[in-house]
Amino acid sequence: MKKTHPGRLGTSNDIIIYHPNSKFYFIPITKNASSFTYKCFSQIDWQYYKLYHYGQLEDKIPVVILRDPVERWLSGFTQDYKDGKFPLGLNHPETLNDIFLKGASGIHTYTQHWYVKNYKLHNAVFIKFVNGYMDLPKIFKNNIENADTIIEKKKGHSANKDNRIQELITNHYLKNPVYQQNLHNYLKDDFELYNNANFIAHNKALTNYKSWDSYKGKEDS
Repeated sequence: MKKTHPGRLGTSNDIIIYHPNSKFYFIPITKNASSFTYKCFSQIDWQYYKLYHYGQLEDKIPVVILRDPVERWLSGFTQDYKDGKFPLGLNHPETLNDIFLKGASGIHTYTQHWYVKNYKLHNAVFIKFVNGYMDLPKIFKNNIENADTIIEKKKGHSANKDNRIQELITNHYLKNPVYQQNLHNYLKDDFELYNNANFIAHNKALTNYKSWDSYKGKEDS
């Protein structure tokens, strides 16, 4: 593998956050604290790497931060939204039918499953995204060298415009069962992934890590 620029993240599922001396690596997923993770661990020389092939990681342990699928999608849609992208406006039924049926409106609404589908996850460390905040250095302080020296970088607040867009699209989702069903169909693999992951206890240190079957999905399907 080789170091790569973080600008490639979002359109690639072959990029990891990694340090050659570590037995762990992070699979970054947009809208799942991927920027926060990089800002934290880049302080101890972790970088983005592009894989040549997934077999390079057979002796390593993947770390995956997963988020409630609908919550993540609503946040991702807000970030993908641009003025003029939907000429009829976000209150028009034709626009809304198209949005909730297609699911993807940009790189931030790609499914979480798309980012991890090529990795072996049976021994992964799964962390649940909670309220936009991850205490990652604390979790890994006993398992990643110098993790306890990281100064955590808090995420900023969303702009008022983004809040209004998310509130609008959320209200449409909540009020229309058809939109809900269409979006759930798009996020089917994400729900399976999220519901079958064995998450570690939030804000608890990962002590003396041992491999366990942390994902109940079919690895070879």
